[in-house]
Amino acid sequence: MNIEEFKEKYWTDPVWSKVISFIIIGIGTSFLTTIYIWIKSIYEGITFRERFDRVVTYLKADMEINTFFFWLLIAILTVFLVSYLFLIYQKLKKWLTKPETDSNEDADELPRTGMTSTAIFSEKLAGGYSGDADPPFRPY
Repeated sequence: MNIEEFKEKYWTDPVWSKVISFIIIGIGTSFLTTIYIWIKSIYEGITFRERFDRVVTYLKADMEINTFFFWLLIAILTVFLVSYLFLIYQKLKKWLTKPETDSNEDADELPRTGMTSTAIFSEKLAGGYSGDADPPFRPY
């Protein structure tokens, strides 16, 4: 598989494109963090290994979280979750109560405006220019 086939098959796919993006962001973040640790170790005059151990120790350390921010985060997540569940409920309700069409005659029929084609064209053309949203005359 060449690169063009890969891009066409996976990069345009809605799921795989996000997976690939996440991988790229993860690798980029790891690379930039390594560069940061390397520069910081040169600046402080310590070895890369010592700086890396300090970063790992910092990430493993227990951190206290302010109770206010914890409950604020819980409240925000709850609002998003309830909103999402409400949207899912609305979609399911709409899907389950969809009216059945018993004939194909309605689907094949063109919409009616009560205007001639020249009047519709005139109205659309006049509405396309600024300053006058309505046509100069209405022939219907």
